[in-house]
Amino acid sequence: MNAYQLFDLQGKRAVVTGGGSGIGYHMALALARSGAQVMIGSRRAEVLRQATEQFNQQPLAAQAIYRSVDLRDRQSIESFAAHAVDVMGGVDIFVGNAGLDLLEPVDAMQDKSIDDILQVNLIANLQLVRAFLPHMRQRKWGRIILVGSASTLTASHCDGMTAYVATKGALDAAVKTIAAEVGHDGITANTIVPGMFMTHIMDNSSDRHESADSAGAKESGRAFLEMMANMTMVG
Repeated sequence: MNAYQLFDLQGKRAVVTGGGSGIGYHMALALARSGAQVMIGSRRAEVLRQATEQFNQQPLAAQAIYRSVDLRDRQSIESFAAHAVDVMGGVDIFVGNAGLDLLEPVDAMQDKSIDDILQVNLIANLQLVRAFLPHMRQRKWGRIILVGSASTLTASHCDGMTAYVATKGALDAAVKTIAAEVGHDGITANTIVPGMFMTHIMDNSSDRHESADSAGAKESGRAFLEMMANMTMVG
């Protein structure tokens, strides 16, 4: 018996935001391999299309589908949620993985940046939970999994993370209360806090954190990763 058979999700329907790449892609693929019908969403329709094609080249119990959504736009979110419910007949598992981080120092944060980060990281997740809960309650079974951040536990050592960390902390607080509210209906709600993975976002982060030292040499992406590793207990 393989690991996917231990987590049998036959007949379950899952939505994963940010599911076209990185951690979200692999979470969506794991759900699909375990038997769930999966719909992935993000802004980049072409990335979603390619990811869905890759999913469906594998022997899955159900074909994966996709729908583009702009989590900064509340009407786009409502349309995305309605489409998921309409096409799949309901949603049993919601993975809120998409996130936004604009890396602006606290004394230089733009109002629009604050609004966008708050909307994408917190409000969009609450909107989608609200949309999918009635179907979970009807079936007396549901799983709400939202992606948090280790920076809410240890503080971030990178400049420009204040708004991001604030929204992830709020998300964690919200999930605890959601869990207390819906647990009697057979629904669980949790945040997960991933460590660092070498995704395209990490590549972008290392690029964005390149800086000229006193000799004018640029810090390499590798040096950035070593710096982050040195902040852990085991390096």
